[in-house]
Amino acid sequence: MTDFFNRKSPYVSLLYFGIPMVVTCFLRDWKWALMSLVLASIVHGLLIGFNKLVLTIKSVTGLFALLVIINPLVSTTGSTVLIFINGRPITVEAILQGVSLGIMLIAVILWSGCWNHVMTEEKLSHIFKRFSPQVVVVLSMTLRLIPLYKRRWDNMQESHRALGLPEKTGAFSKIKQAVICFSGLMDWGIENGRITATSMVARGACLDKRKEGV
Repeated sequence: MTDFFNRKSPYVSLLYFGIPMVVTCFLRDWKWALMSLVLASIVHGLLIGFNKLVLTIKSVTGLFALLVIINPLVSTTGSTVLIFINGRPITVEAILQGVSLGIMLIAVILWSGCWNHVMTEEKLSHIFKRFSPQVVVVLSMTLRLIPLYKRRWDNMQESHRALGLPEKTGAFSKIKQAVICFSGLMDWGIENGRITATSMVARGACLDKRKEGV
C-alpha cells in the first residue's frame, strides 16, 4: 500500500490522511470516532503492519484509561448521576464522553502514524513551499510530535522493565504507573521543545531577512 501512495501525487496523500484527522478532531461524536478508529486500524495495519498496530494500541491504553477517569472528575455534564465525590457529581454521560475522547485520541494517533509513514519531508516541502516555507517547518514539527511521544513512552516502559521494576497487575496500579510516565513524558517534551527553539534561534529562524548561502 505504501507503493500506491508513492506513485500518486503528494496532494492525494494530504487529502487521504488529512481529512480523517480533521474530521475526527472536530466532530465530537462517538460514532464518528469509532468509525475513524476502525478505518485507521485497517489502514495502519496495511501500511505499517498489524503487529505494529497491536503494539501501538497497547502503548496508548494507559492514556485511554487516564482520559476515562479524569474526564468525569473535571466535567459535570449529564443528568444520570452515579455517585458524588467531594460534592461533585460523577455522571454516566461524563464517563461516556471520556470514552469517546479516548477513542478519538487513539484514532488520531493511528492516523498520524500513517501520515508520518507516507508523508515525507520532501512531499510536505513540495506541497507548501510555494505558499510559505515556515508552514512546512511548523507542520512537520507538529505532526512528528505524536509518534515521537509514542516512541518515548515505549522507551520509558522498557526502561522500567530493564530496571527490574515489578509489573503492575491491578487497574489502580497500572493507572498510577501511567500517570508517573505521563508526567515524565511532559517534562521531557518541555525540555526538548526549549532545546529545539534555542537551536532554531541560533540558526536565524526568527530573523525577518535571511540570506541564502552560495
